[in-house]
Amino acid sequence: MSRSAASEMSPHREREKEIPDTLSENQSRNRQIYPGPSLSLVPPSETVQNRLESFVEGNLGKRITLKDLADYLGYSEKYSSEFFRLHVGMSFAEYVKHARVRRAKLLLTGEVAPISHIAAVLGFSDVYSFGHFFKRAVGCSPTGFRNARLRAQT
Repeated sequence: MSRSAASEMSPHREREKEIPDTLSENQSRNRQIYPGPSLSLVPPSETVQNRLESFVEGNLGKRITLKDLADYLGYSEKYSSEFFRLHVGMSFAEYVKHARVRRAKLLLTGEVAPISHIAAVLGFSDVYSFGHFFKRAVGCSPTGFRNARLRAQT
């Protein structure tokens, strides 16, 4: 048998035909199999990076994990982690952390909502864990950050 005929009959080649070509095909397939966290409907015209970022942004209020991302993509956790890093430029955990800090800063400067409410919106179980997370990431407490922003605005 010729080499090309052998490769056409290879189980790996058969599996490649079954792998969806786009992220949107994976999304629709996974919605049927795994309801998962609420997945934002992302227009197909967006890039893969935008879709991945939209998934994270849409689920910041939940305890989002790499398993959620893997279920969303339809890949293993290891491959999903590599896929995310390749398309976004940082690890999944780093991106989630940065997204939460970004959203926290926005909420602390734009609203007069209690910090406990902001912690809940960002998926933290209590104010203490949010305060600890924020202080390690930014260098000051959420209250200190809010007060400094208010002083800067006046």
